[in-house]
Amino acid sequence: MLHVLVNSEITAALRAAACTGIPRPTAAESLLTHVARLASDAGVPVRTEHVTGEPARCVLDHARSWPADLVVLGRTSHLGPGEPYIGHHSQRILEFAEIPVLTVPPPAASTAAESSRHRVTP
Repeated sequence: MLHVLVNSEITAALRAAACTGIPRPTAAESLLTHVARLASDAGVPVRTEHVTGEPARCVLDHARSWPADLVVLGRTSHLGPGEPYIGHHSQRILEFAEIPVLTVPPPAASTAAESSRHRVTP
């Protein structure tokens, strides 16, 4: 499991979570530890690494060097008409990956809320 620290994105996430007092690298490491524990509890072997840099390049470089069999990317909610379904980092990974890439949508609660905005009621 790889986490790439992008200062602007992690800072925004920490502010949204009201965790501004936690140093950014510490929060990222905590997130990796939590997800690694979930994988381990499910019997999935996991290795974590935290790096800083341009996300697409870091993911592609690490996928080649590990070597990985699959890249799994989280996908954010679709915000509305004209908004992309995936971000530019994910697009670059999909374009240049030499192995399969799986994109995972947000949890059902997020997608249900999104779809209710577009539902027509009689």
